[in-house]
Amino acid sequence: MTPSPTTDIPGPDLFMTVIKVRSWEESLRWYSAALGLFPVLTDAVRGFVLLAAGNGRLALQQRREDDPGEEPRRDARLVFLVPDVEAEYRRLAERGIEVTPPALNARENFTEIRLHDPDGVPLTLFSWTRPDPVAGPDA
Repeated sequence: MTPSPTTDIPGPDLFMTVIKVRSWEESLRWYSAALGLFPVLTDAVRGFVLLAAGNGRLALQQRREDDPGEEPRRDARLVFLVPDVEAEYRRLAERGIEVTPPALNARENFTEIRLHDPDGVPLTLFSWTRPDPVAGPDA
């Protein structure tokens, strides 16, 4: 089942997603190299970096010793839309990043790969196999 095309999306804009990481500097290097995200705001004193991620933003925040929960949450997944998931698969594999082979989900109209960041946060990169059903046929 694919989402219905729409240009009128209700509700507030999601400004950013924040994940707590063991090392914001290591995570910054990984997200920059693996996904091509780049920092738009860095606060080294507070261990925080805001990354541009297409139309969205991903914030990496240094986990403090007094933060509840030592391990990253595994019940959330970061999902990125990419133009060519098979090219991303080859690029990531060439960099030595462990990534699943492209898998087609014909029922929902996409091909995906899965991987994990250095903290074990699950990520999915996907491409639509037909025109983007969210943007509509004219996108």
